[in-house]
Order: sequence, then C-alpha cells, then structure tokens
Amino acid sequence: MVAELVDFARQLREHVEREGLRSPRGRALADQLRATSPFDVPEFADDDRPQLAPHRAIADLERAAGPDARFVWDIGEHMLFALHYLTARRPDAFTLHLGFGSMASGIAGAIGQAIGDPSRRVVCICGDGGMQMAGMELLVAARERLPIVYAVFNEARYNMVHHGTQQLYGRAVGWETPWIDFEAWARSFGVAGAGIFIAAILPSSHAEVAKKNLRAAPGVHQLQAVEAQASIST
Repeated sequence: MVAELVDFARQLREHVEREGLRSPRGRALADQLRATSPFDVPEFADDDRPQLAPHRAIADLERAAGPDARFVWDIGEHMLFALHYLTARRPDAFTLHLGFGSMASGIAGAIGQAIGDPSRRVVCICGDGGMQMAGMELLVAARERLPIVYAVFNEARYNMVHHGTQQLYGRAVGWETPWIDFEAWARSFGVAGAGIFIAAILPSSHAEVAKKNLRAAPGVHQLQAVEAQASIST
C-alpha cells in the first residue's frame, strides 16, 4: 500500500467512524469459514489417484519426516503447493525466504538450519532449477554429515515462470531445461553414506513407489511417482 500517512490515517478514521471496528457479519463469516475445508483439495493427504499429485507428495513427505522435522521451502512452483498444503504445527517447522524471493535460497538455508540444530531433521523442498543454481552446496551437507532431506521437484522446466508468463501473456516459450538425473548426480558426490536423501520427482503411475521411497532409510533414492505440472493460483 502506497499512501501519504496523514491521508491514510484520516481515511482509516472515517471508515471506522462509519463502519465501526467490528463487522456485524464477522461471526457469521467466521462460522462459514469453519464449515468449509481450508484446502483446495479437501482430502489431499489421501488422494489415491494412480498419478500422485504434488499435494499428496507433500502430505507423504510430512508424514514420513515426523512431527519434529523442519521444512525449508525454496522458491518456485513447488512453493505454492507448500503454502496451500503443508500443515506444519510448530512456529519453527516451516521456513520460506520471501525477503528477496531468490531461487535456491532454501538449499543453503536448509544447511544453516541443520548446522544450527543438528538434532532435528531438515527437509528442503526445491526444484530442478534451484538445484542447478546452488546444488553444489550439497558438498557442504555431505562433508558435515547433516540430517537433510532434499526432495527435488524435477520437471525439466522453470514451471513458475512458465505458468506466470502463460497467465500474463497467453503464451510461454523457452522455459524447458534438460532433464537431470539428480540421484546419479548425488551419487557422484558420495552422498549415499552421508545421511542425505534426494528425490527426483517424475511422472509415473505407481503412487506406492513414492510412498516407499519417502519412508526409506537415509541415502540416495529416486522418487518415481509424482507429476508436478499442475499450477495453483494464489
């Protein structure tokens, strides 16, 4: 909001004098909100369609990580699903760097949180674009043997930019990237024995594969059951 402070204060006072501090419909509106699901897909955690959707992947990650995990979300299309579907119950359970909104900030931020409190697992949800920008930070995580799970929404496209330009201009071109096998990439770092889990999220028709890998022991696993092409409008 951009306004002269004096003008804003005067208009705010006039509004309060005219409408009052409390809306007469406030209680009815609150009851109406409580009567409906806060989620776009009400039963997202139990969505059992053959092709596992991003909201179900987030629910499975949260269930597998446990109540004490810290989630760090990077910037990208996956961030929108996190804002809609992550149900973190603790004030320190979800971090999103929206100051500058820089891609790949969550990849390094997860390392900082794990160093600050190594007793709690850190789950970093990021995209293939962010991993291409700052994925070499994985070397630090491996060297320090940090309890981090990196789950990579691997779409071979800058999906947030793709959908954003599509909505603004009616077309989007040139945002695809080569597909990268992040599991093989991580193995080249020697990560498998460092307690770090990387999941490259790809289209598939086998949701059970995703559930199995999300619950697997620390190491390098490739998740094969998530289609993350859908877009959420905020």
